[in-house]
Amino acid sequence: MTKSLYDSKYQYVLGILTSARENIGLSQRKLSEILGRTPSFVGKYENGNRRLDFGEVISIAKILKIDIHKLVDKVMKM
Repeated sequence: MTKSLYDSKYQYVLGILTSARENIGLSQRKLSEILGRTPSFVGKYENGNRRLDFGEVISIAKILKIDIHKLVDKVMKM
């Protein structure tokens, strides 16, 4: 199993997280504040410069009101 930032499944998850954030009008800065992280945190993962662990994906998905179960189901079917 690859841990690459360029893995298609990982890129799909990043796309979902980024689109959801943009669709609700939440800035990268505001999301980082809610997460208690530095402002560059969101930019780095959205730009593919930082890999998220699964716990971080869950935390972000919860804030963005993404059903993590549906997201995992979609990724598993890829």
